Amino acid sequence: TWAVNGSNIYNVNSGNVGIGTTNPNDKLTLAGDFSMTGSLRGNILSTNRNVFGLERNILFNSLVRYTVSQSGSSPLILNSLFDGLYSPTYSSVAPSIANPQIILVENLPKLHTQAGAWVGWTSRYWPPTKFKIEGYDEYAGYNNWRTLADYSSTAYSRSDFMSQIPIGGEYTKLRYTIYEAGGTGGNFGLSEIFFIHPEATRPYAGLLPSSMYEGLNGNVGIGTTNPAQQLEITQNFRMPSTSGATPYGIIYKGTTPFIHDFNYGNNGTVTTVGNNTFVGLGAGNLTMGSTATSAVHGSYNTAVGYGALTSNTTG
Repeated sequence: TWAVNGSNIYNVNSGNVGIGTTNPNDKLTLAGDFSMTGSLRGNILSTNRNVFGLERNILFNSLVRYTVSQSGSSPLILNSLFDGLYSPTYSSVAPSIANPQIILVENLPKLHTQAGAWVGWTSRYWPPTKFKIEGYDEYAGYNNWRTLADYSSTAYSRSDFMSQIPIGGEYTKLRYTIYEAGGTGGNFGLSEIFFIHPEATRPYAGLLPSSMYEGLNGNVGIGTTNPAQQLEITQNFRMPSTSGATPYGIIYKGTTPFIHDFNYGNNGTVTTVGNNTFVGLGAGNLTMGSTATSAVHGSYNTAVGYGALTSNTTG
């Protein structure tokens, strides 16, 4: 029973209200999508069965973390689909039922979706109108593709899509197939594609610079998707030269400087104390400090490398 109080309307019953369901579990249970133009106030929490935004998207930075490929005559800029930026990339040739554009993501973590997982995409303009999303499920030896969402024969009219995966499993591959779109000349645009997997990732994991990867074991890799140590790099790293004004570029073991170039002389702020370690070709061939007041200020240096410490002076 509904009652009116001024311009307000309310239900006089103390039970729950259901829209699209005859068994509401909360004060308001909505079985379906919800649209609004105003603000939503209150506590919004991500849980195993409910997600908030893309914080649990395991596809962030996919080009570095997984294997990504595309086929068809309507290629997109793949990095734009996984960077969390929502800046769209557009096709220049329209896809078709006979020649769709396919985006394939492989080598995803083999972790069961458990209580729930979601797939989808978002677009600014020119969204797909016919598409299919599939997942390769390896759970219990199934090892086959499952259809997760299918609008290949029924036109879709919104500019974004999100759907809960209908069958729980261990999805190690995702395949997004675009058949038709509503853009000029039949072209389409996508801003982000996602796989929300609450139990496979920490919030926003993967949103490091495009060359970096944070593994599930807590290690960080630069140029590698499988870092074996807390920090693993595959090429070079660079540090600044050490000076009195900028006493940086030092590698420490505990509190002891281990490898660095050198410490300039007094220059008004720092008096060199020697005890430097130099590593490299011609290491340590420099002036230890033109204002040193004692020989010890340029002594007790160790160098490893061809021609090291052959022309070192105290100033």
